[in-house]
Amino acid sequence: RPETKQSLAKMASALDHLHASRIRGAALWVCHMPDIASFAAGLLGLSPSSLYVTPGTTLALNVSFPLQPGKAMLVWAMQPEYLAALAH
Repeated sequence: RPETKQSLAKMASALDHLHASRIRGAALWVCHMPDIASFAAGLLGLSPSSLYVTPGTTLALNVSFPLQPGKAMLVWAMQPEYLAALAH
């Protein structure tokens, strides 16, 4: 889908910019559906329709630069209910 490729390219460009700025360690990237599912699916090498992220879910992906489709690893995914329980 053209809009998915466009969305992926836009987010990949932003992440490449972060990488070029020499930030090391972890970075937090906040996205919303459907962009986050498309972006994560692309990095994981999955079809965009194969990954559904419920609202409030947090994903942790391990990526290397330059970004390449299918080269990321899903470290964890947490539903909002679990994250809320951690706060108590």
